[in-house]
Amino acid sequence: MKWSSSSLLSALLGVMVGLGIFTFRLAEGFSYFTNDPNACANCHIMRDYLDFWQKSSHHARAACADCHTPDMRQGQLAARPLRAGRKPK
Repeated sequence: MKWSSSSLLSALLGVMVGLGIFTFRLAEGFSYFTNDPNACANCHIMRDYLDFWQKSSHHARAACADCHTPDMRQGQLAARPLRAGRKPK
C-alpha cells in the first residue's frame, strides 16, 4: 500500500497532536490555570517552596498566584521574574 503525501502528513500531524495532548495531561497542564497552590508543586523543585509557604504566615493570607502572576487590572503583561532576583522591566 502506497501512502500519499497528504495521508502521511495527516498521520504525522495526528501523532504530534496526540503526543501533545498526552504530555499536557501527564504534566497536569490544566492545574496551571487555577489558583491552587498545589499546582506549583507539579514541578519537583517547587515542593520545598510549597512546604515552606504552607508553614509560613502567608499561608492564611495569600496563595502563590497572588504574587507570582500578573495583575491584569494594572496592565502588567509578564509574570514577575523570580530567577536571580531580577526586577520586572
